[in-house]
Amino acid sequence: MAYPATTMAAPYYRPRKLPRVIKRQLPVLLLVGIVFVGGLVAVTIVWRNLYYERLVLDRGLHQAQIETLRKEIQQLSAQVEQATPYLRLSAWAREQHGWLALTGHAADVHVPWETLTPAAKKDAIARQGLRNE
Repeated sequence: MAYPATTMAAPYYRPRKLPRVIKRQLPVLLLVGIVFVGGLVAVTIVWRNLYYERLVLDRGLHQAQIETLRKEIQQLSAQVEQATPYLRLSAWAREQHGWLALTGHAADVHVPWETLTPAAKKDAIARQGLRNE
């Protein structure tokens, strides 16, 4: 059965009163809400700090890998630079004289002093392995 809406004859609006149970529980609910929001903020801060720490560790790891790769590149480029004169000499000997390298046989290669670069001349003087020919 439906009850008719009550109309008030008073000139002002008076909202309905909250039940006594809700009035008593409201401070507890407010405290629980504040604790929940505070916990949520704390968890968010901890999560952000952990994420930032992981990013810092990843960045450090990647920097270490990059440094290792740079060192490997330097080492390989030095090895290529050391091997390049031999390749040039062997190509020159093959083209000019038709000489081929013998497998399992090591021999001295004599290069004229005038054809050496200044760096090669310094190296030869330091090693005292090459003399003017």
